[in-house]
Amino acid sequence: FMALYNLQNQFWVGNYAEAVTEAATVAATSDSVRIERDFYRMRAELELGRASTVVDRSLPSALQAVQLMAAFRSGELAAELVAQTLEEWLGDENTADNPLLQIAAATIYNRMGDWNKALVCLKSEATLEQ
Repeated sequence: FMALYNLQNQFWVGNYAEAVTEAATVAATSDSVRIERDFYRMRAELELGRASTVVDRSLPSALQAVQLMAAFRSGELAAELVAQTLEEWLGDENTADNPLLQIAAATIYNRMGDWNKALVCLKSEATLEQ
């Protein structure tokens, strides 16, 4: 995961354009690295206003969550539908423990103003961002 360090750092400090550039240099040495790389790239693109708002159900749940975030922020999906989708994912034993999904869900709940749910999403504290 050392390959992701520069990408994450650029994202966390708000240098989104550089994060997108950095993502292009990260080799997908495994599925988990590819997913995490794409997670931060897609979030950086969202912050730059260039994210897809169509939720692609063929993608891993963490990446779908970024697309859900984009659709919510653009107003294309109502808060109720977004919250219902998050509840389904967070209640599913196959996706509930995914730290990237938890981060995306917490970010969405935070934007909705539901800080209690945002904090609950971060219960595992498996990553620095959590």
